[in-house]
This record gives sequence, C-alpha cells and structure tokens, in this order.
Amino acid sequence: MAVTYTKWGVGTVQIGDLDQTGDRWMVAFESECEGAVITHEYDETGEERTMLDGQSIPASATRRDGFTAQIVNNLDAAALYNFLENHDLTEAKFIFTPNTANGATWSGVVQCRMPSEIGADEFGIPIVSEIELPAVGKLDFT
Repeated sequence: MAVTYTKWGVGTVQIGDLDQTGDRWMVAFESECEGAVITHEYDETGEERTMLDGQSIPASATRRDGFTAQIVNNLDAAALYNFLENHDLTEAKFIFTPNTANGATWSGVVQCRMPSEIGADEFGIPIVSEIELPAVGKLDFT
C-alpha cells in the first residue's frame, strides 16, 4: 500500500482577538513563518496501583498542547510581532493549516507570548525569532 503523508506548505497560520474587537480580527502570519510545529506534552501524576483483585488503577495524565514557530519578523504595525506585543499574556483564537491542499488543521485558543529573543547575528540579514504559544486546553484537529 502506498504511504500518504503531508508536506510542509503552502499553508496558513492565523491568530486573532477572541472578542472580535478592533480593526484586526485575525492576523495571518504564514508569510513570516519558516517552520512550525504543534506540540503535545503529557504530565503524569501519582502512580499506577494494582489492587488485590488484580485490577490496575492507572496514574492520572493530562495533556498540554502548544504551537512553536520559527519566524522571520515583519515589524510593521499589522504584523505578528506587534499583535503579540499588544496582546501579551492574553488569550487569542488560533488556526494552523500546514498544507492547504491536504486540509488538516489545528484550531483553538492560545496564550499570546512575546518571543524570548528577537534580532539577527549580522548586518543585512532578516530579523528572526522563535515563538512558543501554549494552548488553553487542547487544540482541535480536523
């Protein structure tokens, strides 16, 4: 059987105000994004317990999702950096489609956070950074 897989790009990434206020409902920043991943991390609490009758009670587990991207920054007023600056530590709607021909999409709510660093190592090259946006709850995959 032939293997089907999804390649990176041409895709979309959007982030926007939850309350739909202001001039910009959604900011599209796929033109700034050169690489991105959806993250899933698991935290286990407690430990598995086996009862006298042989039943096992598993440890509790919770999942934390997020979005990480390497971006070449556009510092214009309508671009991602300015949106993150104006919405730092607030929640925003989020939609990520890594390849629009395939149609697979992650959506939900993320917490806006500024990149930990922004800049370049030498004159004349693009200003780059990495962003990490933790999801508020789980991201929906469709």
